[in-house]
Amino acid sequence: MTNIPAWATALLTLVVTFGVYAGDLPHATPEEVGLSSERLARLDRHLQAYVDAHRLAGAVVLIARHGKIAHLGAMGNASVEDNTPMQADALFRIY
Repeated sequence: MTNIPAWATALLTLVVTFGVYAGDLPHATPEEVGLSSERLARLDRHLQAYVDAHRLAGAVVLIARHGKIAHLGAMGNASVEDNTPMQADALFRIY
């Protein structure tokens, strides 16, 4: 897994940082907070393509707006060695 795009690293950092505070946030549909379900699905498909191409082992996406979680998804594996599926509450090391 080399050449991880800078935007993916930045997104991961934001998710990890924001994820600490996200446990207390209420959930909302994307449309309730002015986002598009269709476009969020496109983001998931794009990240899944990176997983399928073995450029990322896995990813977690959390998008919140107006203090509400509008989108939360996990794809790929948390562990490549034993194919442990990625969970939305996975912990990440930041080097």
